[in-house]
Amino acid sequence: MAEVSYSVRAVERTLAILKCFSPARTEHTYQDIAQETGIPESTAFKLMKLLTQEGFLSEVDKGVFRIGLEMYRLGSLYITDKSLVQTAQPWLRELADRTGMTANLGVRHDADNSRILIEQGTSPLSLSTRLGENMPYTSSALAKALVLDLPLEELERILPPPPWAALTKNTITTMPQFIKELALSRERGYTVDNEEGVLGNRCFGAPVYDASGEIVAAISVTGTTLEATPEAEPCIVQQLIEIAHCISEELGYQRVEPAPQVKGVRS
Repeated sequence: MAEVSYSVRAVERTLAILKCFSPARTEHTYQDIAQETGIPESTAFKLMKLLTQEGFLSEVDKGVFRIGLEMYRLGSLYITDKSLVQTAQPWLRELADRTGMTANLGVRHDADNSRILIEQGTSPLSLSTRLGENMPYTSSALAKALVLDLPLEELERILPPPPWAALTKNTITTMPQFIKELALSRERGYTVDNEEGVLGNRCFGAPVYDASGEIVAAISVTGTTLEATPEAEPCIVQQLIEIAHCISEELGYQRVEPAPQVKGVRS
């Protein structure tokens, strides 16, 4: 019983530490925490170091801590479940109906990503995709759209060291190729998977923004090369970009520039 009581007390103290962080006070030392919670300084220090090791806190300076990426990831799961999915679902269904292709919604959690919503296409040729799938950033239109605004340093941090495995003859395998692909995607306003993950499949993706102007998700349409032909591409991506902007606006995003014009087929 004593061991159980000790474990419960440790959990209570850990939660008390996390609750000290707020928008009004984003950084704390372990001395701050000890004074605010009554936890002994040595205990506060050990618990905060453990939370840092697990990613729940981040030590931004010697002895100064703030909320870590793992807390953001957990918080984003709540937001995703309650807001993003509810907002995106009817729009994703409309996208699938308009194009006949399978429509997907994906989010990024630091170095990982997942497909969190799927609306099956109406075309007899429509492909099935897997919910919860972690997609390669370098060969998935949906995943590419999630990192469209990231600087090189961040891309190098979240991507495995190149060269990357070639899934098909079209797979991007080096960082210079990937940087060039993202630049082209930003210019034309959407991302492309041109049989880079699976031969016979073509996909188009577009980012979704929140009220802060950050990319919080991405949507895509997945189809066969018989559906997603170069001739059909401009019409498909026009629908895709329009739906992405509709979802973004419902999430509070205010566009300060006109929507990007579709540049035409991919070279």
